[in-house]
Amino acid sequence: MKELEMNDRLQAFIQYKTGGRQTDFANLVGWSPQYLGKLLRGGNFGLQPVLRLLTVFPDLSARWLLLGEGDMLQQDQLAKLRAGAVRVAEAIITAESLTPYMSPAELEEFTQAVNERREPVYSPETVAKLRARADERRREIDARINAAQQQSNEAICRRKTAKK
Repeated sequence: MKELEMNDRLQAFIQYKTGGRQTDFANLVGWSPQYLGKLLRGGNFGLQPVLRLLTVFPDLSARWLLLGEGDMLQQDQLAKLRAGAVRVAEAIITAESLTPYMSPAELEEFTQAVNERREPVYSPETVAKLRARADERRREIDARINAAQQQSNEAICRRKTAKK
C-alpha cells in the first residue's frame, strides 16, 4: 500500500516538474523512461531511486515523498516559488496593460512569453517608451474629448431659443 502511495506522489511530482511528461522527467533524473515506468507501476522503489530524486531535486521534500506528510516542496522553496509567481504575475499584468502601445516585435515577445508561461522581459527603456506612448495616447484622447465638449458648448450657445 505504501508503494502505491509513494508512486502516486512521484507521479504528482512529475506532473509538477514536467507537466506529466515522463520521458522529460526521466531525462532530468538520468533514468531511462522504462525504469521510471517500472517505478510508477510499483516496481522496486528502493533507497537508490529516492536518493537520486532528492539529490537531483533539492526542493523536493523527503518527508512528503516517503511518508506523504507535509508539502511537496520544502518550505523555503515554496516561499521562493510564491515570490517568483508574484513577480511573473506583476510583469505580465504590467506588460498586458501596455499591449495597445506595443510594436509588432514587442507584441510578439509578449505573446511568446505568455504562451511559454514565462515572464515577459522588457528593458527599463522599453517599458519607459511604452508608458510614454500610453501617456501620449491619453493626451490625444483628452484633447479630442475637450475639443468635442468645446464644439458642443458652442453649438448650445448658438441655438436660437424658442419664442414664447
